[in-house]
Amino acid sequence: MKALTALFCCATLLVVTIPMTAQKNQKIDSLLEVYANQPEGIEKVKTLSTLFTTFLYQDPDLAKKYAEEMLSLSRKINYDRGEALGLYHIGVCFTNSNNVDSARTYYRQSLKLQEKVKDEKTRANALDGLAILAYDQGNYDEALELLDETLAFFKTTPVDSSSLASTHSFRASIYINQGKFNIALKECMAALDIYNKFDDEIRKADALGVLASIESSLNNFENSIKYNKEALEIYEANNDLYYSAQALNDIGNVHYYLKEYREALEHFERSLEHSEEINAKALQATTLGNMGKVYSENNQTDKALTCFTKGLKIVQQLEYRFKECEILNDMGIAYSKDNQPDNAIPLFDKAIAIANEIQSPRNLEISYYQKSLAFAKLNQPVLELDNYKAYTKIHDSILNLEKSKQIEELRTIYDTERKEQQIVLQENEIELLGQQAEISKLQKLLLGGGLGLSLLVIGFGFYGYRQKIKRSQLEREKLDAELAFKKKELTTHALHLAKKNEVLEGLKQKAKALKASEGSGQGYQQLIQTINFDQHDDKNWESFTRYFEQVHKDFAGNVKTRYPEVTKNELRFMALIKMNMSSKEIANILNISLAGVKKARNRLRKKLDITPEESLEALIISI
Repeated sequence: MKALTALFCCATLLVVTIPMTAQKNQKIDSLLEVYANQPEGIEKVKTLSTLFTTFLYQDPDLAKKYAEEMLSLSRKINYDRGEALGLYHIGVCFTNSNNVDSARTYYRQSLKLQEKVKDEKTRANALDGLAILAYDQGNYDEALELLDETLAFFKTTPVDSSSLASTHSFRASIYINQGKFNIALKECMAALDIYNKFDDEIRKADALGVLASIESSLNNFENSIKYNKEALEIYEANNDLYYSAQALNDIGNVHYYLKEYREALEHFERSLEHSEEINAKALQATTLGNMGKVYSENNQTDKALTCFTKGLKIVQQLEYRFKECEILNDMGIAYSKDNQPDNAIPLFDKAIAIANEIQSPRNLEISYYQKSLAFAKLNQPVLELDNYKAYTKIHDSILNLEKSKQIEELRTIYDTERKEQQIVLQENEIELLGQQAEISKLQKLLLGGGLGLSLLVIGFGFYGYRQKIKRSQLEREKLDAELAFKKKELTTHALHLAKKNEVLEGLKQKAKALKASEGSGQGYQQLIQTINFDQHDDKNWESFTRYFEQVHKDFAGNVKTRYPEVTKNELRFMALIKMNMSSKEIANILNISLAGVKKARNRLRKKLDITPEESLEALIISI
């Protein structure tokens, strides 16, 4: 039965794919015929641009040829807009072939020309190109600043566009690398929503790939494979070899994490075949490194080292220092695992030098830890301890960095939500000011025209009365919006307070576990004390109290009047109940256990003299 199902699926795929491929080939043939017969002019420039886009990921050399011809023709006929776009296209070619300096030069030339022609869309694309170069070099903040300029342009367009979605998708990739997965997920879903509206399959596949990366980072491996396979199907249907290779590599990685080494190797081999066909050097190196890790896990050291050596040679030619550091570490691990620690240690030393140079704490952590294990195999306890201490120091700094990243992510989400809420209020205020201006204009007209025409006055009076009703309605809507804004701000602040304490508690427990297992107490104790201080920081409560009183005026005063014996902590507890917070959220916000929440409820019931039949929540909500 299983075999029949597989056969049916294959047959279906053939039926669908052959017509699609035939249609695409017909389109290409038609384009080439138009190109061959067109006279030199703006229309031919546009055809060359379309041909460039068509062949970019199928035949990069041919695509570059069309971009260069497009640039040459645009200059010949003095078509500045075509020249700016041609410069951008050539920049893309150099980006894909990992020629960073040339790519940057062409993007900047394109931007300079766009100041003259005011082609904002091509300008946004060139900014995206520069952002990609910054991203590849690990300059994430610079990349985000460039993308902010791109978004500023798209805000002036009346409708969503595929390019806007690409920008959201790219921002998601950056946030993934910064460890801000919740923000990345929001950006990615925004991109997918736009792609679905425009039915842009290729770009949708790009966003699915980013979504797969997020799921993988969150250890949701099944979802990651599902999204990557959806993306792969689209790329293969469009004969997009570069991104097919990327998707295959990503699927192989997930299988590797799941210790499904046979499936991982199958996908890596297919990825390598595609990347070699289109001469995508960086992708070849990444895939070879991944294949080496699989062979190492299968104790096939010779095959592993062959893959690592090939990958290392490529990244050294490309001067990809981060990837070079990563492969050196993986080679060292393979040697150490094969009981060749003498061969492993020099590789770890090289990796440490590069990691210090490029400021990569993750690679540095791996290098020192693996080097300490290598010295343990050589029975050199002093060197083993020295390297382990270096590892522990870096590991502590990474823990602190992760904590900072998670708190920063919460702050970013909170600030974004506040801005969105403020925009709604501003829109209501603008509409209200417009109505007031219209009524003021009406009053001036009445005074200017004289009051003798009673019919006209009555007519305008009736119109003014209607406008006054409308203004009152708008004022009510503004007040409702302000109250809704304050309620949402209060709830958002409370939930972020809960999430922050949950993050801190998780880090504290992790630090305690590491302290107990590794016996290095001082650094971990300092981290634990810092977290304890943050969890009991009263500044957060001052902000919460301020927001709460704006929404629930006189609540604290009414409670104190009716129940003067209620303490400050019990008043906080009552405030959270009035907001309909769950027991888990209350526990996280107050930094107590669920059992502690239950005890607090019971104590409060006694203090408020509530019978078993009465509801604590109903009483608090009524105050």
